[in-house]
Amino acid sequence: FMSGGYSKNDAVTKGRKFDRISAMLNLDHKVNKYLNMGVGVQFSNTSQIGHQEGSTAYDNPWWAALSFLTYRWPAYNADGSYWVESYDLNNPNYKSPLLNNDTQITESAQTRLLMKPWVEVNIVEGLKAKTTFGYDGVYIHDKFGWLPEHANGQAYGDGFLTIKKHEYLKLVSSSTLNYNKTFADDHSLGAMVGWEAESQQNYHDYMGKVDMASTSVISMSMLANVYGDVT
Repeated sequence: FMSGGYSKNDAVTKGRKFDRISAMLNLDHKVNKYLNMGVGVQFSNTSQIGHQEGSTAYDNPWWAALSFLTYRWPAYNADGSYWVESYDLNNPNYKSPLLNNDTQITESAQTRLLMKPWVEVNIVEGLKAKTTFGYDGVYIHDKFGWLPEHANGQAYGDGFLTIKKHEYLKLVSSSTLNYNKTFADDHSLGAMVGWEAESQQNYHDYMGKVDMASTSVISMSMLANVYGDVT
């Protein structure tokens, strides 16, 4: 049995989307009367882009439209550059949400892979041994930042960027020995012994940078190479 799926969702506002790919595979095979084997695999990958929500997030178009954005203020200058004057004389951060929308980085990607191969041996009639191996891996990559032109990025001098990577790995191995016997059609005997072992490992990497001199930093390796004083 095998199945797969793909979904792509674009939000009604600019710069927001969600993509997902998934697949599943289940295989069972009888090699002979003594040996059976199989494997189950599940895979998923999600990618999401979207900006902050809330009353203090000036790049939230709904909040901007309902609170301080009016038709009286333009989004662009005559030369095509962003109009960066404040919409509110009392708050200089109230600027065009289009500018903030284009100068904020909020990305999240997650990949997960689950695998469970197994082998079953019919030793004698009624006696079976089965071994199963399990793998569960989750990989998360988050990126968030305000470029120097963003209203919040200016609070950090010249922008702000963080990149986070998380890995969660889980390995499981289990073996069982099962015995089932029926006597005189009315009586049955069953017994099982087994063991299970599990190992988990978690890895976390975090890198951040303020006062960016360039808006082209898009990966952890580039961040480390361009800025040697990453913390």
